[in-house]
Amino acid sequence: MYYDKKVIKSHKKSDLRFVTYIFFSLGLLLLPFSVKVASLPQFTLGFPFLIIVIILFSGYVALGRFLNKSYSNFLILMILFIFDLTFSLVYSPVFNETLKKLIYHYIGFVIFLYLLSPLSLVVKNDNNKKDMNNLLYLTVMSATILSSYFIIHTIYVSTKYGLVNVLSQRYPGGLMSLSWGTSNVVSSHLIFPFFLALYCVQKEKSRGKRIFYNISILLMIISIFLTLSRSVIVSISIGIIILFLLNNKITIKNIFKVLGIILIAYGIDMLLFKGSTFKIISHELYFRFVYRNTTNFNGRLSIWNNYVENIANSTIFDILFGRGYYSSVFLNSHSAHNIILTTIFELGILGFVIQFFMFIAITLFIIHTFNSPTSYMVKEFYSVVMAGWVSMMIDMLFEDVLFTQQYIIYFWVFLAIILLGKDSLNIEEDNYAKY
Repeated sequence: MYYDKKVIKSHKKSDLRFVTYIFFSLGLLLLPFSVKVASLPQFTLGFPFLIIVIILFSGYVALGRFLNKSYSNFLILMILFIFDLTFSLVYSPVFNETLKKLIYHYIGFVIFLYLLSPLSLVVKNDNNKKDMNNLLYLTVMSATILSSYFIIHTIYVSTKYGLVNVLSQRYPGGLMSLSWGTSNVVSSHLIFPFFLALYCVQKEKSRGKRIFYNISILLMIISIFLTLSRSVIVSISIGIIILFLLNNKITIKNIFKVLGIILIAYGIDMLLFKGSTFKIISHELYFRFVYRNTTNFNGRLSIWNNYVENIANSTIFDILFGRGYYSSVFLNSHSAHNIILTTIFELGILGFVIQFFMFIAITLFIIHTFNSPTSYMVKEFYSVVMAGWVSMMIDMLFEDVLFTQQYIIYFWVFLAIILLGKDSLNIEEDNYAKY
């Protein structure tokens, strides 16, 4: 990808855009790590830096500068979504827990607004359009750090308790879980960045960055298979099929690349552990896909049935407005593991309709942008975005990923990337012609 280093160097360190972007970068890169201080609830290490971004952005808005009007339709739906989450706080039976999660939606939403504003990103070209390269690079790097963190954590606990024992404890609080989420949730974070990395490695002109993206793909693949998450593996597989149908050129190249990366990982395992790691993971994956509650989706059908009965027997108010965001975890023995049932239970029919139209608006935007008469670079990018977006939506039918601090922030960043690509990449292709 074209990357104008001269523009970066031309920025003074006192430049508000440069300073804000540095704090945003630190916030996103530290997002995978969490800490608990005294009696305070656990929070991500990226939290303080993202708060600084919000403060700087608020000052920028106070100066009367804001967003491109072309995003107004999406903003209306997203503001309604945030308002509905906030309204549910009024009647939530777990007020404190709802508020904790809401805070991260507020942070994510303002970060989303920041990324869409003229304040965001270090690089801006002559046409006053944003350059996507830095944001894509930063997002993939954050996912790479998360993958590395999970792999190191798994290796560490495996040396103490054995890999087989670790793989069996995938439940919350188990050996395989991070302090803020289970292995399934960790792998869900990697879906969209995985597809972004597939795009970036094809477009990057710098050899060093191509190596980085290849390493990123390797680490994300290892992490996803280590989690043994059937929903993520199936979701990504469907995404790859979609990508093949939309853009078989980029898919075929990446399939061979991914197969090569897997062979490299297998070679490393053979060299260091005589292939034992691959044997254990392959056995566990085979067992999970073939024998372990596949017809019942690992007990999810029973959970979904209980939620349907619970909703059906609810009061009119609960059916219309729900019982409060994040309340399902505390009012039931299990979370719903399904974004539709979770939303109806917590936010009611009204909240579901708002969220449904928000997701449909994003989907239609991706389809329209891909089908519109635009540059090849934009089409290629949105073929990858469509594959990643559909994979995320499929995964949300089996996991309640929007309950974790990290995923909430990532989700709003992903939405910004989706909306920014159309204009930014059109201008970027014009820049290619100049060099």
